[in-house]
Amino acid sequence: MDHLTVTEPASPNSITSPYGLYITMQWLRKVNGVNKYHWGLFLATGEPPNGQLLHATDLNRQPLDLRLEIRKVKDPRKSRTLVTCLQISTLRSMEIMEACAKSVRLMNPRHVPFGEMRWTCRVWVKEVLLTLDNGGYIKLPMTVDSLEGYCQAAADSHLDRIGNAWIYNDTRWLSSPPPQKPSTNQSSYYGPSEMVIDSTRDRRDPRSSQSHSSGQQYFGPKPMITEASTQRYYGPKPMITETSY
Repeated sequence: MDHLTVTEPASPNSITSPYGLYITMQWLRKVNGVNKYHWGLFLATGEPPNGQLLHATDLNRQPLDLRLEIRKVKDPRKSRTLVTCLQISTLRSMEIMEACAKSVRLMNPRHVPFGEMRWTCRVWVKEVLLTLDNGGYIKLPMTVDSLEGYCQAAADSHLDRIGNAWIYNDTRWLSSPPPQKPSTNQSSYYGPSEMVIDSTRDRRDPRSSQSHSSGQQYFGPKPMITEASTQRYYGPKPMITETSY
């Protein structure tokens, strides 16, 4: 498998790849023996570790009432829940990144990808990566479904690094195949990145899934530390954000 060329040695301690596109994995909790994460995308500027975080969030909203949020982040590793950042490609244009992110029809039940029951942060990340790949802006090394298993395995292997995230500044995290995971039957919702990680996905019509009741409590993590003046929110409702912990 070809790996990204980096100008500096890969470091577990900082983001060093200019214009690197990373998948971020933030710890949520364990459900039925499976670790759950909040998934996002981070695009570094020409002066890393500065960059922008893009993710589908339901912070201060009903569970899984997701909206796109784009925010400047000085250093993703300041997040108390970040487990790992996984570089998947490079992209020099934030405008292209934002356009592809906004083009995904998040929360539209008619556009839930085949094999998924509903929109989640994980599903949104996969759709954005697929949009970038289809547009020729990046070249994915495998299908997004296969990539999902590698992301899960990489995060699981560095779970002890919560709050001191392990950074991959190249694609060597894709060198070893992920372990097989048993399927689980989930009966409760525990955060914005609910997911089934093996190949035996629920093949029901995704539009038939019922929405969560309004009385459910939110169990997701706080967002990465950002500057309030740089936050941009895309949705019909105003959003309350926290700038410190």
